[in-house]
Amino acid sequence: MVDAFTYQFPLNETARSYLRIEHLLLRCTQAMQALNEQAFLSYFSALFDLLELLERADVRQDLIKDLEGQQKELARWATYPNVDLDALKQLDQSNQHCLSALRSQSRLANCLKSDKFLSGIRQRFSIPGGNCCFDLPQLYYWMSQDSESCLQDMNRWLSQLDILANAIGQLMHLTRDGKLFQPAVAKKGFYQASAENLQLLRIRVSSDSKVFPTVSGNKHRFTVRFMRHTNNGTAATEQDIEFLLSAS
Repeated sequence: MVDAFTYQFPLNETARSYLRIEHLLLRCTQAMQALNEQAFLSYFSALFDLLELLERADVRQDLIKDLEGQQKELARWATYPNVDLDALKQLDQSNQHCLSALRSQSRLANCLKSDKFLSGIRQRFSIPGGNCCFDLPQLYYWMSQDSESCLQDMNRWLSQLDILANAIGQLMHLTRDGKLFQPAVAKKGFYQASAENLQLLRIRVSSDSKVFPTVSGNKHRFTVRFMRHTNNGTAATEQDIEFLLSAS
């Protein structure tokens, strides 16, 4: 599909956390490529959001459980005819590496939570506009240092999340690549299907369609409703919409 955009929708709270963590890790990485004031602020904002997510839920245990489930799935794939056993072996080894690293950690990101510099500025980022110079002179002093020193610190902090990043990357890779995109049609902009044993929907829509999807669902079924922009906000489209769907 030419000029298409892919939307991702989680179907449970665990998948929602994984996508948010993946998004925040990417924001940190992208901010390190700019090294200006706005990039620095974006980096710390994303980093502190990550710490908040890790404190709210036991992401480590969820990852261990889901990666163990993927181990069983890989073993099942190995019984299929004409399967690439070398590729499966590499995936299995990557899975085992992530599992071993997660099991060796009692809690993720403990070093970041005890870092005195990060602890000294984190609370201000939860206040609207609280990262101004007069709120955080120590941060602006840090940002005034040479770029190489700042980059070293940013790499050091982010490296404390390598175990998390590797596990999330491995799990999302297996989740996404486990299901190919299939053509689907939303009659009058509406589509419904079974959600049994699903965690993630990916919906690819042509930009020519001038619509975007919204998703609702439960553990039994999910529905997709395509919306369009209007002068009064948004409204459901009544047109048939062809799109690509990957449900995993």
